[in-house]
Amino acid sequence: MLAWLVRRLLALAATLLVASAVIFIVLEVLPGDPAIVMLGIEAREDTLAALRAELGFDRPPLERYLGWVAGFFVGELGQSHTYAVPVVGLVTERLRVTVPLAFSAFALATLVAIPLGTFAAMRRGRAGDWGVMAFSQLGMAVPNFWIGILGILVFAVGLGWLPAGGFPGWSQGAGPAVAALVLPALALALPEAAILSRVTRSAVLESLGADFVRTARAKGRGEGGVLTRHVLRNALIPMTTLMGLQFTILLAGSIVVENVFSLPGLGRLVFQAVIQRDLIVVRDVTMLIVAFVVVVNFAVDMLYVLIDPRPQAAA
Repeated sequence: MLAWLVRRLLALAATLLVASAVIFIVLEVLPGDPAIVMLGIEAREDTLAALRAELGFDRPPLERYLGWVAGFFVGELGQSHTYAVPVVGLVTERLRVTVPLAFSAFALATLVAIPLGTFAAMRRGRAGDWGVMAFSQLGMAVPNFWIGILGILVFAVGLGWLPAGGFPGWSQGAGPAVAALVLPALALALPEAAILSRVTRSAVLESLGADFVRTARAKGRGEGGVLTRHVLRNALIPMTTLMGLQFTILLAGSIVVENVFSLPGLGRLVFQAVIQRDLIVVRDVTMLIVAFVVVVNFAVDMLYVLIDPRPQAAA
């Protein structure tokens, strides 16, 4: 068990190291002047030289890379060229929108998908099963930004129940802030719920055909007890894998959805940084998202230990 944990931690550190090197090389070392990328080809040479000196582009690449990596350990992510403020402040401010949005979408997708997938598996081949499969096919086919636009037309423009976009801020109260996140969360959650419901159905069907389920039924245990204590617990491993991946996908999907709803989140920050050619923000936020994905995957591995410790104990 200890050896397995050490291997996972070493893999996590190695993945972060390789990812940071790739991001740094792509943005700052490959042929091309980062200062010209940020200021444009018509910028004056003295302006370019001043920017290189200000952001450290005149230093050797290895020195810049080591300084950048060391800064992550102390929370020093550099300063945005566009906004002229520390990147850590920008990220912290935008996370106050993106994190609640991602958690809301994740919770909604999970609460919808697991009951639907279980319902479909328990009624295999019947009308309920076909209905859930139709929902999953439709959800996987429709992009989240289209769902967001449709939600704006129906619930904001047509019915006037929810705001069409923007974010009032948490300082204006939880009610207006949560209302502004409802439609974006729905747009993010429905495609993920469609995928997760399909995986849940397959996992539950596989568990229903296992020998331990037949044994539990032979001992007289009711269907509810068999489902909750035997079927769902053994179906959790593939479901947990997908849920971990989905939570990271929600961050990537938020780039599009936050722009559809004009939400000042991390995804919109990345989009604006790319448009404004702010390489410092692009580099730092990309690395933060990669680190988050790696850490979430590590957390999923830890959940496996709680669900079924036998493979890790054997390792």
